[in-house]
Amino acid sequence: MSARKILIRRCFNRASQTYDQYAALQQQTGHRLIERVQSIAPQFDSIMDLGCGTGMVTAALAAGVISRRFHAVDMASRLLDQARKRLWGTSIQLEEADFEQPFSDLAGFDLVFSNLALHWSASLTSVFQNIWSMLNAKGYLIFSVPVAGTFKELSHFAARQSFCEAQQVAGRLSSLGFDVLDGGQETLTYDFPDTLTALRSIKRVGANFANRCAPHLRGKSWLNKLDITQLTYCIAYFAAYKPENTS
Repeated sequence: MSARKILIRRCFNRASQTYDQYAALQQQTGHRLIERVQSIAPQFDSIMDLGCGTGMVTAALAAGVISRRFHAVDMASRLLDQARKRLWGTSIQLEEADFEQPFSDLAGFDLVFSNLALHWSASLTSVFQNIWSMLNAKGYLIFSVPVAGTFKELSHFAARQSFCEAQQVAGRLSSLGFDVLDGGQETLTYDFPDTLTALRSIKRVGANFANRCAPHLRGKSWLNKLDITQLTYCIAYFAAYKPENTS
């Protein structure tokens, strides 16, 4: 695992006890994504949830879409501990895995679902290739990712993760053979009383790797000079289809 990925996993593990309390965005986008799944079909024989976190959206997906076989993975072991507690008694199979690596033992899915997770990969193309190999012919990939414009309030002081344009994401899917059925993008803005609360909302869901501060801006001195009372998230939703008669 790369040094970058180790740091990302560490951020999420540290947030395991606060994630659910601060995950309003993840719940909102997750439920909208589930509605997109339901608009395509009320049931799928087999489902994979990539980046399941503490299992909040996973549980909602399982309740809203019928399936015979359901797997969910995440790379953060402490988030998975919370998911195991939440999903105890269900038939959902939980595994610790990095979805940027090939899944040699997990394949044959009719739906791969992912809510605000795939952008943590160093290469979206590699992830889409892995998902292609996991999907059955006529299978669906339905996911959400933050895109360009996210965290625009932090642009002057943070060494932020670079977010793709939605068109770039769609282009990568198409180049691999997916039929991109629909998209959609929305801008969600959250208000905060002060800078510290705004930044804390990111850290406490483990997403602080995406707005890590430049070295010369670390410490309390710069924090006291800032006035950030909003955070913007630009979210793109995708439904992609693996055509029949493909390898």
